[in-house]
Amino acid sequence: IIAVILAMIRTLIFELINEIRIHIKSKINKFRVNKQIITKLDKYDYFGYHNLNELLNILYKQFVEIQKAWMNFDYDKLKTLCTDELFESYKSDLEVLKKKNGKNIMKFFIKRDIYIKDIEKNDDHYIIDLVLDVAFFDYVIDENTKSVIRGKKMSLIGNKYSLQFYCYD
Repeated sequence: IIAVILAMIRTLIFELINEIRIHIKSKINKFRVNKQIITKLDKYDYFGYHNLNELLNILYKQFVEIQKAWMNFDYDKLKTLCTDELFESYKSDLEVLKKKNGKNIMKFFIKRDIYIKDIEKNDDHYIIDLVLDVAFFDYVIDENTKSVIRGKKMSLIGNKYSLQFYCYD
């Protein structure tokens, strides 16, 4: 029995050390990417913002605005915040949700990590590839009964998003 317990402890320690190595490696890679991104942002004058933090905060706020517009079935707001393709996708998903008398509730957003992965210049716009790790409450209720029909009301959900933001000249 003791040998089995020791083997289990050894396995757990090995997994923990491996997880720490992965975490450290990802932080190092993120730092390398950020140096390249800073060079590009300097070249593009931070798209009119004062610094990287201001730009990241604006992009994060846009993400939250998109989620709120989705939650409130605000098609006009979604149309201004999303590409035509994404808008059409959201619109059809919302129509299905509406037919089922559902409403998606998303609240208490917590930004855990955010960084720019890449910036690309096209003819008349820039594409900012953003990685956002965020947690929030996310569940669906029945509009009539207000009961939860999908997800858990008191469960914080964490998601890591890979997003693209378009900035026009």
